Amino acid sequence: MKNKHILYTNDDLNVPECLKDRNGDIVLSQCKICGKAEAELSELCLPKDTIILNWWNSLSKNQQYELCLKQDNVDNLLVQRELSSLTPSEIKMIWEKEFQNDI
Repeated sequence: MKNKHILYTNDDLNVPECLKDRNGDIVLSQCKICGKAEAELSELCLPKDTIILNWWNSLSKNQQYELCLKQDNVDNLLVQRELSSLTPSEIKMIWEKEFQNDI
C-alpha cells in the first residue's frame, strides 16, 4: 500500500537506540522511511526526499535563487544554472545546508 509506514522491528539491525529499552527491545514505533513516530503515524508516509522537493517547490524563484547564493561549497555553479534544472540531490544539499542547525 502506497504511503504506508514501515516501522522498525526487533529484527532490523539499524534501529536507532532511542527506540529501544534497556533490554534492546523496540518500545517506540518509528517509520524507517519518513522518520515519523508514535502520534505522527496517522499522517501520510512521505519519504524525506519528497518532503524536501515539496519544500523547494513551495518557494518563490527569488527564494530559490537566494538559497543557491548561500551555497559556498559549490562555487556558484547552482546560481549559473536554471533553477528548474537542479537535480533532487542538489536541492537536498541546499535543504541540508539551510536547516543544518535544525536537524
